[in-house]
Amino acid sequence: MVSDEAEPALAAERQALEMAIEPVAAACRGRVDVTPDDADALAELRARAGERALVACLGVLGVAPRFAELVEELQTLVREREATVVLEVPNDELADAGVTPWTIGGLHELRSALGDGVTVAEVHEVRGAAVVPKGDALPDAVELQDAEAHPAGWLVAFGPAAERLATSAVAAPVASTSQRAWERSRTAELRWHAAQGDVSRFVRERDQLAVEVRSQSAQLAQIRRYVNDLEGRLGLPPTA
Repeated sequence: MVSDEAEPALAAERQALEMAIEPVAAACRGRVDVTPDDADALAELRARAGERALVACLGVLGVAPRFAELVEELQTLVREREATVVLEVPNDELADAGVTPWTIGGLHELRSALGDGVTVAEVHEVRGAAVVPKGDALPDAVELQDAEAHPAGWLVAFGPAAERLATSAVAAPVASTSQRAWERSRTAELRWHAAQGDVSRFVRERDQLAVEVRSQSAQLAQIRRYVNDLEGRLGLPPTA
């Protein structure tokens, strides 16, 4: 699996997300990081999450094929174990990802489903450049210009410590060749996940069809026995 931790361009974004989550983590007892595989192993996720834990679901919703069941399980952990959940919600509308639930409309639906006590923070990508004369060090601080921009995604927190979500911003240099290599690997992985979803649907349809065929075969056998019995009573040769 290609980890989000390996993407060079998002190193600063990941650091900013972690800084935003730090106050939430400080109010919780331990941390559980959700992976895409947890969507198919909810019992194992439940076993890892202790009382009042921070459950961090970062970089998962966009690739998990069964995200609805995953979100329901996260809600259960909040209700039954007083966990605090932080969800990273992508904004695929900006990525031209086609039909996707992860847009501003999807965010509103998710927030409505989660009920009261939800904290939402916008995640904005920061782009720029550092001009550094030879021999000088990189600047310690970067000035952010005020501008209206659509968020690249959101952090959605719910649970007892949700209000502790903080504001943060981090910038760092990026190696472009490493970034392109990561993007190619990530694209291949997303296509694999999509294909797995298609395979799962095919298996379910095949199994359903097999059940229907067995049922119809049993009915046909019953009709054949009835016809043969009737033919015997009438002295007719049995139908093959």
